[in-house]
Amino acid sequence: MKKIIIPPFPAGLTCANDRQAHRAQGDEPHAAAKEGVRLSSDWRLYADGVEVPVYAAPVTRGGPHSFARLCWEGDEPVVFVAVRDGGLQKAELLPASYGLTHEVADGAVRFSVCRNGHVTILADGDILQPLTISIDSVREEKKPEEVKGRYFGPGLHKLDTFDFEDGDTLYLAAGAIVTMQPHPAEEQPVNLKDWAGKQNFRTGILAEGKKHVSIEGFGLIDFSLLDWHERKPIVFRSCQDVKVQGVTIVNVPEWNLTFVGCEDVLVDQIRIIGYRENSDGIDVVSTQRAVVQDCFIRTGDDAVVVKAMVRGICGGKDILCQRCVVWNDKVRCFGVAAESVEDIADLTFRDCDVIRSYADWTLELGSLLVYICDHALVQNVLFEDIRIEHEVHLATHVHITKDFWAKTRDAGNIRNVTFRNIAVKPDIPSRVGGYDAEHCVRGVRFENLTVAGKRAETLEEGRIAVCDYAYDVTID
Repeated sequence: MKKIIIPPFPAGLTCANDRQAHRAQGDEPHAAAKEGVRLSSDWRLYADGVEVPVYAAPVTRGGPHSFARLCWEGDEPVVFVAVRDGGLQKAELLPASYGLTHEVADGAVRFSVCRNGHVTILADGDILQPLTISIDSVREEKKPEEVKGRYFGPGLHKLDTFDFEDGDTLYLAAGAIVTMQPHPAEEQPVNLKDWAGKQNFRTGILAEGKKHVSIEGFGLIDFSLLDWHERKPIVFRSCQDVKVQGVTIVNVPEWNLTFVGCEDVLVDQIRIIGYRENSDGIDVVSTQRAVVQDCFIRTGDDAVVVKAMVRGICGGKDILCQRCVVWNDKVRCFGVAAESVEDIADLTFRDCDVIRSYADWTLELGSLLVYICDHALVQNVLFEDIRIEHEVHLATHVHITKDFWAKTRDAGNIRNVTFRNIAVKPDIPSRVGGYDAEHCVRGVRFENLTVAGKRAETLEEGRIAVCDYAYDVTID
């Protein structure tokens, strides 16, 4: 038996008016995307013979990226047929760890799936117009009368801003698309000039000091119309018991989803697609007891990272990221990133897939990182059962430095980082390096590392460069 729930097509949404212009919107990492989210011109998708809505959004490389979602449970597979406009000769289904088989005939890809997750189709050996299909677990839709806060039903909606109160839910039903609006002319900025020279206005969706708050449902939030850095998109600050589940977030003007000084956070089965500089996916900042799971993320910056940016509170503790799939167009996939003014401990990144990573912008980038530029102690970090199918820079990088983002005079320290069961498909290096004798990396373990299909028995075979002020770096 199986159960499949396919969302409705949103009334009023069309394909892009200018197909080439829609593709080109991601070429400029700072500009608003006036076309916004559209129905895909590149793909049509059928699940067990029923058509599934396919959307498209700009991305940094190639594009647009088409995406669709449905809910499934049971012990029988869903049979998908994905039809590409213009046809195709061959296809690749990612992640490879799903073990999916497929056939190509008459310009379509046919395959079956009997699991939850995120399947990306690349056509004819390129990345230009991919399709990602998210198969979520089944959850019952909420009715408007069951929601305290704000409810959006199927269809197209506009939203200026939203502030949570205790117990509030921002709910997007299946088929709902909420387009965030630019600030009105009379609104005053909260910052006249940030580090990028941009005016900043109040946060778009904000919870501050609240309890039991959530963003839930099956719909989509589109930030395409906002200027770069115009608003912080979604921020939970000093909140307890936070959940973000099921929704899709597209084209934000800076960090997508930010948790600052929060406790007990769940991020579950969401999709993030964006192209703009600073469009981090999920930033867990100075937060304790957080779980990020079963998400698909493609952004123009970091994907899932932990940071410690707030002085005087815990920098981060008891954080788990699991079963996520990442396509990294520019910066980092998973780990600890940059700002680190307080200590961070007990982090786990487990059972995740990097399907594409173009982390070639600067040195401190790559797939799996512990990278700090302030005076914190970061310790007890585990990366386990992670598959890196593509990377152009570094597979793993443990690194202490001082850079543009540093807020403290002294550098920090890193202790006890483990990379266990890491499969690196390309033949690319890793790096471990400290800052000086007092600010060093100590205790980095590689357990069952494979590079280009070969298990590494030595650091040299693993292509692991151990640089100055890095001690007790071992491989099993």
